[in-house]
Amino acid sequence: MTKAGGLLEVFRMFQNTESYFEKSNREKSGRLIVNQLLIICIFTFLYGVVMGSYHSFLQSVAAGLKVTFLFYSAILICFPSFYVIQQVLGSRLTFR
Repeated sequence: MTKAGGLLEVFRMFQNTESYFEKSNREKSGRLIVNQLLIICIFTFLYGVVMGSYHSFLQSVAAGLKVTFLFYSAILICFPSFYVIQQVLGSRLTFR
């Protein structure tokens, strides 16, 4: 699968989540997670670049890196509690 095909797979998942998770398997889910993290990294970096672009090029790159780092930090801090809440509510999804 090409990189573009992998990224398109991530966007297809958002269109119909129930049927996607029913037919997905473990091998495919690992690639999906990596593709989702890549998309998050790209878009948070671009968001930071736009925020920092009002000052200078160096500021925009630094802002892009900071926003990406802060977003991933927030995911690492909040994900365990979101996972526990989903399990309590009866979600069938696994940790992966």
